[in-house]
Amino acid sequence: MLPYVVTLIVLAFTSLKSRGPKASGEPYDQGKR
Repeated sequence: MLPYVVTLIVLAFTSLKSRGPKASGEPYDQGKR
């Protein structure tokens, strides 16, 4: 049980620190290239 809890805590901290791509959620537009 303890390894499971530790893994959840580590994943929660790493997901808080990491940010997604800047263009995430924007529609792809070929004309911008």
